[in-house]
Amino acid sequence: PPPPPPQKSKFSARSPARDWRGRTMSRARMKIRRGWRRCCIAAAILFAAGGLHTAWAQPYVLDATATRTVVTLNWTTTFIFNNAHVFRCTTSTGPTNCGTPVQLSDPAFGTMAGVLPPFEVRHLDMFADPATTTMPLVPGTTYHFQVRPGSGPAGRGAENSMVVSILVPNNVPTAMIAAVSGTQAEGTTVMLDGSGSSANADGTSDGSGAAIHTWRWTQVENTGNPAPLTTEANRVALSEADSPMASFTVPERFPASFSATLHFSLVVTDGDATSEPDYVSVMVTGADDAPTVTASASTASALPETEITLTAMGMDVDTGASLSYNWGCTAAVPTDATLAAPTIALMNAAGDAAYAMGANAQVATFTTPMLTDDAGNSAAMITVICTATVTSGTPTDTATVTITIANPAGGDAVNEAILPNVLRNITNGIHNGIFNRIQQRQQQDGKWQ
Repeated sequence: PPPPPPQKSKFSARSPARDWRGRTMSRARMKIRRGWRRCCIAAAILFAAGGLHTAWAQPYVLDATATRTVVTLNWTTTFIFNNAHVFRCTTSTGPTNCGTPVQLSDPAFGTMAGVLPPFEVRHLDMFADPATTTMPLVPGTTYHFQVRPGSGPAGRGAENSMVVSILVPNNVPTAMIAAVSGTQAEGTTVMLDGSGSSANADGTSDGSGAAIHTWRWTQVENTGNPAPLTTEANRVALSEADSPMASFTVPERFPASFSATLHFSLVVTDGDATSEPDYVSVMVTGADDAPTVTASASTASALPETEITLTAMGMDVDTGASLSYNWGCTAAVPTDATLAAPTIALMNAAGDAAYAMGANAQVATFTTPMLTDDAGNSAAMITVICTATVTSGTPTDTATVTITIANPAGGDAVNEAILPNVLRNITNGIHNGIFNRIQQRQQQDGKWQ
């Protein structure tokens, strides 16, 4: 007998598809079911490969911005999740070449670790404690960073990464000095204000927390020339020259004819960069300061007919001041003296006679007077007061010195005057008597010679 006809399989192309309940499905429903199966298979493959999110999806770094202390990385990926891992490249020669990568994102969260943008880089070693390490970004340096998508401590490999290079800027600080108005007189304290200086050249903040580290004030020859001052006559002493506020006092040495403009510069640093200098000019004037003088004598007490030397020492703080001197001496006697106060005749140091009441010299001399006169008038003592006057322009200063003239202790002024005459008369009398006696004896002997 002929074989039986083949049985049609319920899964044959001609057989209608059925769901799990045995119900026949339409062709459209069959296509939807087949597409869903394929998606599930693909998803299973992706999960098995290590992660649904950004599995082989290359990240696209949209931007990388940098200030002096922080680099901010932003990226997107081709899949719905955006987390990834960030590495610092030791070298980079292309958009995917990272040299020897050093991981910056923290893998401590497990196999699914990853970071979301934006990611900030402040230290070269993100595992180090910023409070105890010195590995900050260096301004003016170009850094290379790699972003790897995917989960796991290191994300996907370099083939699924992208490298971006960014220059960390060095925003040069700017020095700024407030103007000093008006003319500053001698003795005035002048404040130099540099507190308006900024860590950024445009005077704004870059958000990096940069601050000025040092201030350096210098007196210079003129504005626009940072060379230190070489004109010593105009030099002043700066106080707090390493702080935002410096000061100086207009010196007293400036004479009345002095008028000048002093120039100062300020340079600030932020630890990495140095600003261009800023300048300020200050008008100052001098004044005619009074001189000072001291007077001295070669001795404070003397006998009659003793030479006394008087010396005056003057000083004027004004630079280039010319000093002139004048000495004047007067004598005084006690009220019970019969001797009139004598006149003190001064001479200069060379012995040239000067007028009785003054000598125009720094050093003068005089001889102490006698305590008696030819008429027998006398005084127990004479006091001589000498005054030195120094002049510089209009201002003057004076100083005095006193010399006491007296006999030695126990002496008598009258006896001192009479005694020489008495002795002379006695000597002459004795001489004359002896001579006359010899003459008479020789005449008697006939031997007169």
